[in-house]
Amino acid sequence: RKRVISMDYSRNDYDQYLKYHPNEEYQPIERDGDHPVYWIIDAEGAYNVADFVGESDGVLVLKGRNDGLEYKIEEHEAQPVNSTKQDGTEDCALLYELSEPSVLHNLKLRYSSKVIYTYSGLF
Repeated sequence: RKRVISMDYSRNDYDQYLKYHPNEEYQPIERDGDHPVYWIIDAEGAYNVADFVGESDGVLVLKGRNDGLEYKIEEHEAQPVNSTKQDGTEDCALLYELSEPSVLHNLKLRYSSKVIYTYSGLF
């Protein structure tokens, strides 16, 4: 006697649980021309986006998008924002700019789209 198991899914498991689909609230982090965009830690201790203003003697001058304040960061400590092409990446280890704010941003995008499973590149 054979058992028949029927599974009726509207999407396959990969598409449902791993593939990122931006939701209606998604707003990509836009770039200002050819200049890169950076992560900064604002006065409240949160990661926010800042635009490149200038550079002098290895120090970047950035302007916070949320607060409009000017930030000065050593060039070697700067954490660039990834391209919007990488938004919602399945494996965080594949992010071009692998940093704490980039990983947190990627996880936030995935969780807000109800895609809760994410690889970390370790296994």
